[in-house]
Parts: sequence; structure tokens; C-alpha cells
Amino acid sequence: MRSRTFRSAIANWYSANFDQAPVVTVVVSLAAAIVFFWLLQKATKIALVLLLLVAALVVGSYLVEGEEKAKERVRDATDVVEDQLRDAGVLEKEKSGKD
Repeated sequence: MRSRTFRSAIANWYSANFDQAPVVTVVVSLAAAIVFFWLLQKATKIALVLLLLVAALVVGSYLVEGEEKAKERVRDATDVVEDQLRDAGVLEKEKSGKD
């Protein structure tokens, strides 16, 4: 809902300013798009570094603690994340009749 309001505000600003100063409005819009994609690129690099760090930690755990302990830790972590996603409503709740 908030996203639609934000997009609506941008569309209203764009249409109001385009009538008065079309060149400035287009230049500001292009500058905003450039900044957006630059930030997106930085966020992608950060996410990639974090994923590589997690992979290194899993491999390190495997090498230091052994296969079974590493599997147990990964399963425990995924169970915690799954519970958090279920509590947040991202995943459906488990049916109580399932064992």
C-alpha cells in the first residue's frame, strides 16, 4: 500500500513539474534513475560479499567440525529462519495433523 502511495506521489510530482519545466524534470528524473541504479549495483555487491562470507563459514564449519556437526548446524539455522518466516507470514503455517 505504501509503495502505491509513493509511486502516486512521484507520478503527481512528475506531471506537475513536467508542464512547467520539461527539461529540468527529465534531467532530474534521469539523475534519480542513475543514483538508483548505482545504489542497486552497490547493494548487489554487498549481497554477493555476504553470500560468499556465509558460504565460507559453512565450508569452514565443515572442515573444522566435521560433516555431521556442520549438517546439524545448517539444519538448525534453516529451522530458525523458517520459523521466523512463518511468524512473519511469508510462509504458510504448518498443518497440525502433519507428523
